[in-house]
Amino acid sequence: TKPVDAQAWERDRIMTSEWTQWMDQRSAQKPFFGFLYYDAVNDRTYPPEYANRVALNAADPMAEEFADYKTSLMFNDELVGQVLADLETRGRANNTVVIISSDQGEEFDKNSDGVKEHGSGYGRNQLGVPLWVAWPGTEPTHISHRTSHYDIAPTLMRRMLGCSNAYDDYS
Repeated sequence: TKPVDAQAWERDRIMTSEWTQWMDQRSAQKPFFGFLYYDAVNDRTYPPEYANRVALNAADPMAEEFADYKTSLMFNDELVGQVLADLETRGRANNTVVIISSDQGEEFDKNSDGVKEHGSGYGRNQLGVPLWVAWPGTEPTHISHRTSHYDIAPTLMRRMLGCSNAYDDYS
């Protein structure tokens, strides 16, 4: 999303607007694939009007960083909410698979080992990320066994697109 020199939160807001415009130009009868990568959380940035929405824990040495993280999450959650509401308004929510995940988790020196930056370690806090899938017509399920982002493509190819060839042909 341009401008590339804009802050992450600005690009996220622009991307959401571009998504809506792109959907405006699409035929409601044609299938589509979209990928939205929100980046404000990685940079822990947010619009000025979001400042001071999260209270600081004075006892936490990472209080400001954690508050910025939570505030940027709040901002990105609202943008994702706009996209989901737009799908609902367009009548597409009941026939659109939506997948929400993250590239990695955040640490905030939770184990007091100095690991606190984005992509700085390989512990459970950074490797364990949520994977939320809304699949119309599919009964909600909680999967507790280990999965990977690598599982997404084979699942979509088999269950949505009806591919029956070997997984290693496309994953």
